[in-house]
Amino acid sequence: MKYPHSHLLKKYQPVISSLVVLLVGAGMALGVQPNETPRFSSLMRYGVVQVGGLTATEAKSKIDAHLRSVQIELRYGEKRQMYQPADLGIAANLETLREAADAGELALNLTDRSTAKSPLGVEEGRLARAVVSFRAAAFVPPVNASFAVSSGQAQLKPSAAGYGLAEKDIARDIVADALDGQGVLRVALRAQTLAPDISDAAVTRLLPDIQARMNTRFEIKTRTALHQASGEEVASWLAIARKDGAVQMLINEHAVTSYISQIANSAAVEPVREVTSRYVSGRSSTITQRGADGYRARATADLQDGLLAALRKGTEYKGEIDYETVAFTKTERTVDDTYVSRSFTYSVEVWGTVYADVGEFRSLAAETLNSSSGWGGAGIRFAEVASGGSFTLVLAEPARVAAISPICSSEYSCRVGRYVIINDQRWRTATPSWNGAGGSLRDYRHMVVNHETGHWLGFGHAYCSGSGQPAPVMQQQSISLQGCAFNPWPLESELIRARR
Repeated sequence: MKYPHSHLLKKYQPVISSLVVLLVGAGMALGVQPNETPRFSSLMRYGVVQVGGLTATEAKSKIDAHLRSVQIELRYGEKRQMYQPADLGIAANLETLREAADAGELALNLTDRSTAKSPLGVEEGRLARAVVSFRAAAFVPPVNASFAVSSGQAQLKPSAAGYGLAEKDIARDIVADALDGQGVLRVALRAQTLAPDISDAAVTRLLPDIQARMNTRFEIKTRTALHQASGEEVASWLAIARKDGAVQMLINEHAVTSYISQIANSAAVEPVREVTSRYVSGRSSTITQRGADGYRARATADLQDGLLAALRKGTEYKGEIDYETVAFTKTERTVDDTYVSRSFTYSVEVWGTVYADVGEFRSLAAETLNSSSGWGGAGIRFAEVASGGSFTLVLAEPARVAAISPICSSEYSCRVGRYVIINDQRWRTATPSWNGAGGSLRDYRHMVVNHETGHWLGFGHAYCSGSGQPAPVMQQQSISLQGCAFNPWPLESELIRARR
């Protein structure tokens, strides 16, 4: 990959070298002082580009102008592609030229590439985009060594060699010959084994440092809990990469920031707005949703800086997140509580083998349905009939509940079409969620009848409005209270919807 006549430089190297030495010596003997802006010695050249007497900026302009007269042909196998040097990110490097001018570098160094520093720089991204078009199916990228965590121990993830075109070698070959002449510079690309940038040995040397940090105690206290980072979490903050020419253990600051933010938010609470309802009917206003203050984490920048500093040193860290109180706000709403009463009839059936007292079931269900605290508070009346009716209230063994529809299970109660189905097991024992919150069995029975009948009335599931608030009766309290307090009766907001 040579230009024609490039051998002439080497042929006359001794003569050029001697002239430069004589001229420099003469200048020193005559007391010639350098200009304030460094310039190259008079015979200084890079390849065929004469830069003698020029400043670094002027030399860069001249070298870049020369490069515009050069074409580079990359070739691999039968494929050939022509490029301008600029297409490959090749241009004169101003800093390198300034260093050379400051040092008074001589032409004799530039005719021997073994000692010269090329004035050309390569933008790796552009060269990589050009080289990618030559890649073949057989090419495999190298895999850097890294680490993984298993059973609390940092372990080596071995590297693997690749096979393909070495972009660094291509850049070196182009830079070495780009200034030797004009016309077309032909570069044959060679596939070769590609060594990973990060070796097994480099990572193995860093494993003790990684393990030491995994074993170090990093604690952050919030308003509700003390969080100690696990070894796996600490490992997720670390990475191995090459920096400043060396393979190092680096800290992923973004990962640390995200960890602290997640912990801070875990104890944050949104304030609950207090709602006072005023009624069209003229009855007394009531607070239908109690207000509750919230908590918001203050700035955590100092905490992040402290944890990052401890990680770098490998020392323990204890920090605490400060929270500020966010006061709840109040609002009022006007409620049209006038309504037209509605009446429905229902019959009672038993499916399968049940162990509850059916008479007690029938009696408590009627009490629940017509209570002023329940749907009766919305002007709805229910009357039991011997058969038929608007809907059927069923006490069923668990297996029969699951069999009625794919949406039902043997664990809970269900509503399918006209059937309001109460699970016999749940009627007798409630659920772990309800019992764990201290709810009584009688209140659970009120809740489950109101909930499943609410589905028949057309209401879907509701969700907890805020920690400590009474749960909507249409919330799945049998499964989870979601931070709310257990509640067997429709909320005022649910009764308002039922009146419409």
